[in-house]
This record gives sequence, C-alpha cells and structure tokens, in this order.
Amino acid sequence: MFTKILIANRGEIACRVIKTARKMGIATVAVYSDADVDARHVRLADVAVRIGPAPARESYLVGARIIEAAKTTGAEAVHPGYGFLSENAAFADACAEAGLVFIGPPASAIRAMGSKSAAKTMMGAAGVPLTPGYHGDDQDPALLEREATGIGYPVLIKASAGGGGKGMRRVDAAVEAAKAVGYVGAGTVEFIANQDGSFYFMEMNTRLQVEHPVTEMITGTDLVEWQLRVAFGEALPKGQGELSITGHAIEARIYAEDPLRGF
Repeated sequence: MFTKILIANRGEIACRVIKTARKMGIATVAVYSDADVDARHVRLADVAVRIGPAPARESYLVGARIIEAAKTTGAEAVHPGYGFLSENAAFADACAEAGLVFIGPPASAIRAMGSKSAAKTMMGAAGVPLTPGYHGDDQDPALLEREATGIGYPVLIKASAGGGGKGMRRVDAAVEAAKAVGYVGAGTVEFIANQDGSFYFMEMNTRLQVEHPVTEMITGTDLVEWQLRVAFGEALPKGQGELSITGHAIEARIYAEDPLRGF
C-alpha cells in the first residue's frame, strides 16, 4: 500500500480522504492557497504545502504546482477529490508522466466521458439504454426542430458539458457503461428513470461522487479506501454479489448563493 499520498483538494473532501488514509496508516500531504492557510484540512494532514494565492485558477487548478508539491514531499500518489482537477484528463496524464499514481480512472476514460454527446454515442454502441433523442454535432435550428418533432414534446435540452442534479437510480447497466470505456476506480453513472421501470443513460461522473457518503452509509463500505486499494493495484475487497443495501440515507447540499442574482 502507499506510504504517502497528496490530496489535490480542499475542505470537506480533503478531510474525508485524510480520515481514511489515517485509518490505513497512509501519511497525507495537504495543499492550500492563501485563503486556506488556517483551514481544517491543512491542520489534519501530516504535511501541508502552499501552492499559490487565493484564486483557484492560481492555486488548486495549477496542476504543475500540485505535482511539484507531491514530488517534493515524497508522495507516491495524488487523490484529486471532486471538482478542481478531478475530471481533468491532462492532469491525470501529467501525474503519470511524473511517476505519480492518479487515484482515479485512466485519462482515456475521463476523455471518453467528458463530452455528454460523445459518451452517449459510445454507450449506444455498447448497448446501454439511451434516452430517445438527438445527440449529433449538427446544431442547426431547423434540424433540431425536426428532431424534436420526431421525438415528441416536451423535450429536454441539455448542454453537452453541463452539470447534473438529475435523479439517479441503481441499475446493472452502470457496469456495462464502465466496461465500455475501460473504467477503473470510483465513478457514478447517471440515468433518468420512468415510473414503469425503464431507464436511460444520461452521463458519467469520472470521479468520487460528492454524495458518496450516502452509498457508504447504506452499504457499509468505505469508497475512499476502495479507491486507494484499486489505485495501488489490489483487487476490490468485495464482489457485486457480496454487496447489499440496508436502510436509507439522505445528504443535503447547502449553497450560499442567490439564483435570482446569477448565483
């Protein structure tokens, strides 16, 4: 197992990864901007490295500084958390080139799922159910109108690189989606479901899901530990048949934003 990992993130997710790493006897390296010099994740880690000024684009989003911090502190792997560089294929490649393990999926899988339209084309070829609709590159209004008429109204327009928030449902198709892109590590496949039980692929988040504690609470698993073990080359601790769901869990996300003022 790794002896030291760097967590390329801040706040709650950085603290979450540190908790599991400590349980497994793995030393941790935190990174921080000037805005986070007194943050909890900085205090919890074994080592903390400043990577730049307060703006994320000058600190947490600068992959070269994070890689430099990892190599300087002797970290063997980088856990990206979620957000920031977690779904950045170029950063995953850069980690590999620097001799660091990226604790996430292969860069090829991140690229494959990065575009919702391209991902749907790939999923269709793999036999994963898709929402009836148009996913092509031609965005001519007249063509889109014909396609919408053929589908039947109402229709949903979704940005190919936009965020989610749609409902998710557990289905054996998520496994097929992961296999189709040679996926390794934690990830979440999102589907839209009908009341009649039918479901259709929407997108895949190629990282640890923000709401992963919900899964952990009802399955009794530590997904961050599984991430670390898989990244190190170990087999999954349990097979699909050994997993079961007990009880219910709800996670609330609170935003300090005003949508009426453009967030």
